[in-house]
Amino acid sequence: MGIFDKLKKLLEPKYEFDNAPKVIPDAVYKQQFFNRKEWMGQFELNGKTFFRISYYGQLHEKHNNLITGTSFAPALVLATEPESATSFVLFDGCRHGYDAMFSDEYMEEQINNRPADNIYTDSSGNELFELQMRLKYNYDFDDEFGHEVDENGMLELPGGIKRPFETVKWNGFDSIIVLAKNREGKIIPILIEETG
Repeated sequence: MGIFDKLKKLLEPKYEFDNAPKVIPDAVYKQQFFNRKEWMGQFELNGKTFFRISYYGQLHEKHNNLITGTSFAPALVLATEPESATSFVLFDGCRHGYDAMFSDEYMEEQINNRPADNIYTDSSGNELFELQMRLKYNYDFDDEFGHEVDENGMLELPGGIKRPFETVKWNGFDSIIVLAKNREGKIIPILIEETG
């Protein structure tokens, strides 16, 4: 494995949770860090850059381009490459973000009873988009939790669940923005969440 492969592996977001689709390792490209506090990436799968968005949640009352959670549970947003029908998680409000991992508690029913069966369309009726994600981090996980990591590199989260520390650091972002660009080149935010 060359240095660029190692760098790519290091920069991949690690959305790895039970009962959730896994992010595909080669699904992120054009990624970069800004001062280790902000990560940005654009999605591609097998050379394809357009995805269909499905979600559990609702559209914001005033800003109807934004996906939000419901009174029952936080949003769950998936991306599917239409030719291969391969899906992966863009955002899971029950599992992603600092608050979801360290302070918010959800019942199994809330976590597992969120069918992502709404298809996202823009105001022109488009349902295929190029996707860009931006994550911001304000926490020093090494400082705050490094002493709690076990010999296997695992950190025990509230509720007794153990996760790899590197995964916890990736998924512990405090805000997320997902931008969608349709085939006409119009860019709209479809998800903006403060998660920490």
